[in-house]
Amino acid sequence: MALYPRAKKLLIPPGANDPKIVARLGILHVDAVNAESLHEWFKDKSGGIESHFHIPKVKQIEQYRDTKFQADANHLANDFAISVETQGFAQEPWNDKQLDDIKDLMLWAEEVHGIPLKKATKWDGEGWGYHILFGSPGKWTPSVKSCPGPLRIKQFNEILVPWMKEQNDMFTDTDRKLLIDTMAKISKVEADLERHDKKERSRFNRIKDAILSKP
Repeated sequence: MALYPRAKKLLIPPGANDPKIVARLGILHVDAVNAESLHEWFKDKSGGIESHFHIPKVKQIEQYRDTKFQADANHLANDFAISVETQGFAQEPWNDKQLDDIKDLMLWAEEVHGIPLKKATKWDGEGWGYHILFGSPGKWTPSVKSCPGPLRIKQFNEILVPWMKEQNDMFTDTDRKLLIDTMAKISKVEADLERHDKKERSRFNRIKDAILSKP
């Protein structure tokens, strides 16, 4: 599993049309309804469309789908992109907390998935972008929209792109490979611990049921 440690986990199980993916892109969105959470919408009301993450203005980031499985918010890029919704309306900017959350998530995605810290230059390439980067309608959206909005696009280009370049300048390729390998090992240990925890819970429940069933 690929679960972001800083996120609140509200996982929506993948459906039959949500295969495993190898993520190489991250795409930023705005929810356009200013919602603190999108979990109930994606779980019951969206018609099978969902995002991997949602970043609220104040509350903890939420994760709705393991990033090793498809989430259907990126049109033709669904097979290789992580989707990140953010709270707000199209005419607003990201606040400082949201920008910090985006940066932390970008670092994690580089460590776990190898998504490079750079602006995507091709719709099926690698790196990070925003929903209408390649047109509206375009390869990442089938409809006309402004997502994530002009102020956020300005922030992406003037804050996030320079920040990504700074991160790249801080580490050598060897440093980055070591970091990615280490995070992959940590993810494996976390998955092993989760499987062990499920076994122990199952064992406890069997013992409890046996005790309760005694006259």
